[in-house]
Amino acid sequence: MKSIKTREKSEILYLISICLPMIYLSLFLYLPTYLSSIYHLSIYHLSYLSIYLSIYLSSIYLYLYLSLYHLSYLSIYLSIMYHIYHRMYLSISIYLSIYLSSICHLSIMHHLSINHITLYSNYLSFFLSVSLSSVCLSCGIISKLFSMSYSKLIISLCSELSPPWMARGISSWVRYAFP
Repeated sequence: MKSIKTREKSEILYLISICLPMIYLSLFLYLPTYLSSIYHLSIYHLSYLSIYLSIYLSSIYLYLYLSLYHLSYLSIYLSIMYHIYHRMYLSISIYLSIYLSSICHLSIMHHLSINHITLYSNYLSFFLSVSLSSVCLSCGIISKLFSMSYSKLIISLCSELSPPWMARGISSWVRYAFP
């Protein structure tokens, strides 16, 4: 009876000694595969996370520069309204406002070209549609402003801002200066 037990033990030990290298080999082959799959999955998820994060940050960046872009167009309109009396400063303020808006426009395009442009085609089309609509709106306002002659505009401003006796004198001078 004892010999059967020892023989069974020896057979089991023999089987284990035969199978042990195969177990080690399978562990050796499985473990790097498992670790590499975990590594590749983590790289994959990190790349997707970085893409989402860059989209989010660039959208914030884009909205900030879009607001600056609209503010520069507003400054063009306000500079025309404010400097209507000072004709020699009018062109300087318009050039300055156009320069500021072109800087904003170029910085947006530069930022979009640094990041993946294919991912930002929606943002680019949105930007182009908004900028074209703002250009059309500001051109309409400017053309409406300049469709009135300088004399009518100054007369209407003077009649609203000054007393009547001064407005009559200014309007006669303006009619003489700007026929």
